[in-house]
Amino acid sequence: MAKTATNTKKKTDTKKKPASSKAKAEQPTQKKPIRREVTAIVFAFLALLVIIGLFVADGFAVSALCNLLKGLFGYGFWICAPAFILVTAIMGFHRGRPVTFRFVCALLLPLFFGTAIDLLLSKTIVSNLNGITEIVTTLYTGGKALTSGGVLCGLLSYGCEKAFSIYGAAVIVVLLFILTALNALGITVRKLIEWL
Repeated sequence: MAKTATNTKKKTDTKKKPASSKAKAEQPTQKKPIRREVTAIVFAFLALLVIIGLFVADGFAVSALCNLLKGLFGYGFWICAPAFILVTAIMGFHRGRPVTFRFVCALLLPLFFGTAIDLLLSKTIVSNLNGITEIVTTLYTGGKALTSGGVLCGLLSYGCEKAFSIYGAAVIVVLLFILTALNALGITVRKLIEWL
């Protein structure tokens, strides 16, 4: 009997006592990371440079950024500034929500837009070129002159055209652009169906 009384006493002694309010108050509060806000500021600055580059090509930073974006996206350069502004809004007003998918969708808008326009308007024929260096150089030059989809959009349109034909590729890329734009704006297909 004495043993059972001792065992129960030990069990009650081994229970952890709840932490006092003083211990909680002494713990330092963890700072919220600001990397999303920094990303918003960077993309706002890039959007400003691209908007300036639409009208004036003076200045080293403006011309270098615009030439790079034109060379990569070609026709997609025309919506780089709105895409960067959308990224700024997404990252600046996130309110703690997960925004990675919307961020990526906003950055894909120039790619799909440039690819769709390249499929419909471009006269650059990639299949006649020899070697990857010649292909990339031709697409980059055409993109800077805004006569093709640039390197990324041109290669994507060429691959889609070979896989699905020009008509199938155009439909697929336009649908991808629409779905990407809706997701970047926070409009899911479910919300759209409910609204309709």
